[in-house]
Amino acid sequence: MNRAMVFGLANRNIKIKLDIQRSGVDVNKATHRELKRMEMTEISPSAPKIFGATIPLSMTHGGKKILYTMMENDQTLHREYVERLNLFDEIWVPTEHGKKMFKNNGVTRNVLVMPLGVETSRYHSGVKPIELGGLGGFRFISVFKWGYRKGYDILLKAYMEEFSSQDDVSLILVSRSDTDNNPNRIAEDFQAIRMGIDKQNEELPHVSLYDKPIKEKDMPSIYRMGDAFVLISRGEGFGLPYYEAASCGLPVIGSNCSGQSDILTEENSYLVDPDDYVTAKINGPLSKLAKHCRFYENQIFPDFGPNAIMKTRKHMRDVFENYNKAINKAAKLQKHVRDNYSWEKSVGRVFNRIQNII
Repeated sequence: MNRAMVFGLANRNIKIKLDIQRSGVDVNKATHRELKRMEMTEISPSAPKIFGATIPLSMTHGGKKILYTMMENDQTLHREYVERLNLFDEIWVPTEHGKKMFKNNGVTRNVLVMPLGVETSRYHSGVKPIELGGLGGFRFISVFKWGYRKGYDILLKAYMEEFSSQDDVSLILVSRSDTDNNPNRIAEDFQAIRMGIDKQNEELPHVSLYDKPIKEKDMPSIYRMGDAFVLISRGEGFGLPYYEAASCGLPVIGSNCSGQSDILTEENSYLVDPDDYVTAKINGPLSKLAKHCRFYENQIFPDFGPNAIMKTRKHMRDVFENYNKAINKAAKLQKHVRDNYSWEKSVGRVFNRIQNII
């Protein structure tokens, strides 16, 4: 997000000085050189500063401070998070859902919607897929960083209960484990879910894990490995994989909550409603979420139970057996995303706001 915005604004002749927060993200040498050059650029100390983070480590700045942020909760915000937000001059969020949630929970600063984007010239239906052997004829694909918030348990339960080895189908999980120092996390989680499925091993449908490091330029080919995209996420600040899959023309099965609700509708996708909404407690419901982030503790999240699993099963079966109908839905979502959420348009919104500020 930050790099796309920085380079997009630079291309529109905005002079930018970067204050880079070090991370493990790997970029190519040319990109690294350009980022370093921008880090050395000199500009007025009173120029507006945009912080692209949940909460920055340091807020020190002599000019106007703008926080470009998001939160994955569905209805409520942690009190400490709200207090931090109100220390900024202006707040940018990527969705209308986020703006409504922020304003309903005590954010008094001006909140503007600045969507993220998709590089539509690369994410499109004509991309050649990466070839994987041993997969079924029809391929569901899900792209996410392995973590409880992403709803892998709901997806796996629904898929393994609905399909069998007699169905010519595969589920491709494109994921790597969250940073919890447990290299066996995915295998352990999968096994725990599998034990609750009343089928013998030979009766189970095919599941494939793609956990290799992936270059950004190859991501469109990753999505195009699938015939349909499915992600039953418990919460998204924006939900970029939904947008990228949609731009590639894949039918989308998704959860009807949080950030992705800005684009997913009954007319253009397959929605899975939560069974209920519950408060995440460290020693209670959704404890895995509450323990993951302090801003999640005691906040309301969707609860996906038996009804959601059954709905996911129904949608996956429907897409599998009625693919022409699914493609027609996908075309509506693809057009909406490509018309409204290209990086060019996203950068343009930020550019226009900056012109008004300076």
